[in-house]
Amino acid sequence: MKEWILIMTMSLVNEPGSLNDVQFETVSGFQTKIACEAASKKISQPLLRQVSKFRRQMKVPKNGTIDFPSVFSDCVEVQK
Repeated sequence: MKEWILIMTMSLVNEPGSLNDVQFETVSGFQTKIACEAASKKISQPLLRQVSKFRRQMKVPKNGTIDFPSVFSDCVEVQK
């Protein structure tokens, strides 16, 4: 039996040549790639909004694109 797994990573964009800790999460159980990709889109935007709320609450100044969250995702088919 095959299933699709959603892999999501998030990190803060930093100066070129450096990398902050990359956080990741996997979600399994998708029956199709379309469903997996739809979940990715639905989760990514609220995740970025949550990080922005946290930054505002902690009064972190905006620095343009530096220290701003970035989310990447991929759907991978695996044999169960």
